[in-house]
Amino acid sequence: MSAPSLQAYANGSGQITGDNLNTFQSTCDTIAQLRAFVGLPGIQVYVRGFTAANDGGQGAFMWNASGGGTDNGTTNIVPTGAATGAWNRISFDSLVVTSYAYSVPVTGFSITIPNNLNVYIINPAGTLSTGTFITPSAPYDGQLIRITSSQTVTTLTITANSGQTVVGAPSTITSTTPFGFTYRLTNTTWYRI
Repeated sequence: MSAPSLQAYANGSGQITGDNLNTFQSTCDTIAQLRAFVGLPGIQVYVRGFTAANDGGQGAFMWNASGGGTDNGTTNIVPTGAATGAWNRISFDSLVVTSYAYSVPVTGFSITIPNNLNVYIINPAGTLSTGTFITPSAPYDGQLIRITSSQTVTTLTITANSGQTVVGAPSTITSTTPFGFTYRLTNTTWYRI
């Protein structure tokens, strides 16, 4: 087989050659569906979301026959039952759009930041003595998280999720000291920004 070339096909016009069989983009709704599909060279799949269509995880993946490694649920998907090969993300269609969560916590709160979230806003009724944020369980490479509060949390703890590290975690937050982190997948570390 030779490298596929771009072609336009219409019913009754032209023939699909063996070189072009895997050049049509396939689609599925979730990462779980992609994980169940073992690809072939040249195949590209558009996934409509992480766990549901338009949940922020939509984008295109290409089959990497020599791939493998750890399935991170975001950028490297290893099919169940495949000896070698992986789906490598080539685009994030909507993760540049900021998503946020909002809550009114009380002292002693413990909030696990959801996967694919970019901003967490807390609006307590007054100053809180303690509170904890836990990083997302399956962050993607380059994910940004920003945290802001309308009130002071005197003793704030930032806890890394399993297998992760946090560098530069603040120990308090006020209405004038929001903070953020960016995630580096290669060394599973959140860096303060």
